[in-house]
Amino acid sequence: MIPTEEEKQKIQEAQLGNPDVPLGSAEQFLLTLSSISELSARLQLWAFKMDYEVMEKEVAEPLQDLKEGMDQLERNKTLRYILSTLLAIGNFLNGSNAKGFELSYLEKVPEVKDTVHKQSLLHHACTIVVEKFPDSSDLYSEIGAVTRSAKVDFDQLQENLCQMERRCKASWDHLKVIAKHEMKPVLKQKMSEFLKDCAERIIILKIVHRRIINK
Repeated sequence: MIPTEEEKQKIQEAQLGNPDVPLGSAEQFLLTLSSISELSARLQLWAFKMDYEVMEKEVAEPLQDLKEGMDQLERNKTLRYILSTLLAIGNFLNGSNAKGFELSYLEKVPEVKDTVHKQSLLHHACTIVVEKFPDSSDLYSEIGAVTRSAKVDFDQLQENLCQMERRCKASWDHLKVIAKHEMKPVLKQKMSEFLKDCAERIIILKIVHRRIINK
């Protein structure tokens, strides 16, 4: 969108060579753009201002879901029923008295089947939970945040957070460059306050991200 120096020069040469011929709307538009000082910095600064709320939401909401999901799992009684039932079945089958098991064991639950009816361990566990714990639920309806979190690429979320920080820092540089040429004091103050607020919110997001991921 931003005209290059070569494009600007060609338009000006054409204008000088044919002063009686008016420029086309596209050429006039490009020439007008080229006359704006620090156009690239202005566009990038305003783009950040327009994009910020959406970028923040795309990072903050999944983090909130992840935190909420952890809380849902921690306090969910049906999940405790399921895990305790699986532990009891595992101890029975192995003739042991283990106090717990590794999470990787859960991957085998749908695969292990009995030799008579060929029903999976998952089927038997669910049957026991329903019969033994009538106050249990379907679990799925109680862990909505976990379901949403499972669809999130948290490596990409971290990259998005880093990109927000980079764009915020770059916006400060853009503001300084623009202010050297022309910018009303009131506008400069508003943009400075906006960028300061963004920087503080990004710092908070980084702290929240680190605490939740390391929880």
